[in-house]
Amino acid sequence: MRKFTFIIFILSLIQFQIQYINKLTAQTWSNTNGPTIGTVTSFAESSAGVLFAGLGPVYLSLENNFYKSTNNGNTWRALWALSFHTYDMIYKNNYIYIATDQGMFRSSNNGDIWEGFGFWQYSYSVFSTLSNNSFYTGNSLQGIFRTTNSGTDWTKVLETDNIIKVITGDSLNNIYATDHNKLYRSSNAGDSWDSVTNINSAINCIYYAGNGIVYTGTPNLGLYSSTDYGNDWNRLVTPFSSVLAIIKNNLNELIISSESGLWKSSDNGSNWIFITGTVQNIKELFITSANLFLSGTTHGIYKSINKGSDWLNSGIKQATIYDIYTRMPGKIYSISLMNNMETALWSSTNKGVNWVKVYSTGTTLFRVAAFDSNVYAGTFGNVLRSTNSGLSFQEVYNSQSICNKIIADSLGNIFAGFEDRKSVV
Repeated sequence: MRKFTFIIFILSLIQFQIQYINKLTAQTWSNTNGPTIGTVTSFAESSAGVLFAGLGPVYLSLENNFYKSTNNGNTWRALWALSFHTYDMIYKNNYIYIATDQGMFRSSNNGDIWEGFGFWQYSYSVFSTLSNNSFYTGNSLQGIFRTTNSGTDWTKVLETDNIIKVITGDSLNNIYATDHNKLYRSSNAGDSWDSVTNINSAINCIYYAGNGIVYTGTPNLGLYSSTDYGNDWNRLVTPFSSVLAIIKNNLNELIISSESGLWKSSDNGSNWIFITGTVQNIKELFITSANLFLSGTTHGIYKSINKGSDWLNSGIKQATIYDIYTRMPGKIYSISLMNNMETALWSSTNKGVNWVKVYSTGTTLFRVAAFDSNVYAGTFGNVLRSTNSGLSFQEVYNSQSICNKIIADSLGNIFAGFEDRKSVV
């Protein structure tokens, strides 16, 4: 273990804003120029390939909560300068339909002009069956409502105690919905409902895979599956305990967003392969007709054109930068405060053109230094060290004082300065 020499000196904490705007050229997951704060809650695609993204409630107040892209997600344009939060959306019959905290809306010209869809209460979800023109929305604390006449009249078809946040189904009038605590099912387009009682967990998400196969993701018991339209359920053996989002790609691989990252299975959940853990908090997954992967996170939209194998951030956007370390040959490290009040460690191997977020934490990181694969971070009260280029950290010194500066010399000695002027060797 290298010797740590702590020399006391006081430096002012400097914060500044930097924003990178770059073209996305890498064959990886890339952070787009779309919204970089707020939780991306939903995606949709028009028949012409136009992509849409909606944002729910955010830590900072945003004027724009609905975006669209006409170039496969390379750039995004804010469409709706209103304080509505968009929770869910679908595209059907040349209309984009959205569920918001102000009710249901639709647009026939890719989001440039909007009109009400007859439902003016708080809406968390929207679904429409392929076999008819019925639409469904999950209302705040009241249940599920349905319209069969293009929004002219809405009728409550299910009474619930909690908010219906997810509605999905197939083209055969099978509909599945959850209020986070229960899973509800209808086999007759919403005329009658029953509840599934053998899933002993809260439910984060539902995915209908076709041919009677349904998956539900839970916050602490992993993934459940049913092969008979939800009559019987089986808890799958998985290497993860929390499931945030579920989707299948064009190779029939099951893709899961979990607390540890992104996983995939080519045998309906019997075996799992870890894809990546670089990007965290993936709340929504979407695959376009061009096989472009989109992920909605708490810090913006990411995309991939190689089936999600790699994640690359094309710039640290709208982040307060606490420190930058440039003394490592061929690599730069940076620490930033994110808008969700976490701090993140970023690295760049091409002189800052592209950045990869390698670590994030609720602990405030102030300063960074590196030598070989060892990365050191100074916090409010201690010094942390990573021996794997920043993927994980352990405490190596407890100062009980703010670390104002940390550097490494050419021999690997680490020097740190603290606010309380104490020195430790």
